[in-house]
Amino acid sequence: MVQTHFHAHLALLQNGTSVALPGGIGILQDQRCLFWLHTHAADGIIHVESPGTATFTLGQFFDIWGQPLSSGQAGPLRADPGAQLHVFVDGTLYPGDPRAITLTPHELITIESGAEVPPLAFAFPSGD
Repeated sequence: MVQTHFHAHLALLQNGTSVALPGGIGILQDQRCLFWLHTHAADGIIHVESPGTATFTLGQFFDIWGQPLSSGQAGPLRADPGAQLHVFVDGTLYPGDPRAITLTPHELITIESGAEVPPLAFAFPSGD
């Protein structure tokens, strides 16, 4: 039984251009198994579905994805030499370790490499 069920959104930007977050992260098709953090489509929505009330982080999501997450790299994004990625949570610049970002309902996370541009707007589908 699912006790925790909510959605957050992750946008990845390379020099202002959106980089798709793959669908199927955390879903093992051959075993019909879902990790508690997963994506269904390439829309950036992270689904958090758990039988308990644990706290989940962006770092855990990237671990499930099998991709690195640090101040200099987020999956396919790499900071320019000598620079760091720009990380925004709900439109506010996040100064800490991006792995420590706690996922919360309807949270908007944007990670940018290159030029710092305002985070993209995102509207969750009706009913989410």
